[in-house]
Amino acid sequence: MKLLYSYKRVQKIKLIGTTYMAAVGLEPGIEAYVDYHDDDAMATRNSSSMVAFAVALIGLIKKRNREGYENLSLRIGNRN
Repeated sequence: MKLLYSYKRVQKIKLIGTTYMAAVGLEPGIEAYVDYHDDDAMATRNSSSMVAFAVALIGLIKKRNREGYENLSLRIGNRN
């Protein structure tokens, strides 16, 4: 998925059928610039990264639907 390459913090977990699972904050060392003692800052950064990815994915789905490739739909869940 080309979109995923634009969001370095988002990692694909698995793809099962039509379900695509992704997560943020699983790679050790990627938050080297964030104070590990500030859990709120890290949680905010992780959530913001995932929401930005989701918004971009919604835009991609809408564009593909307008161009007539398919009639795709999307459900997004976010747990912090």
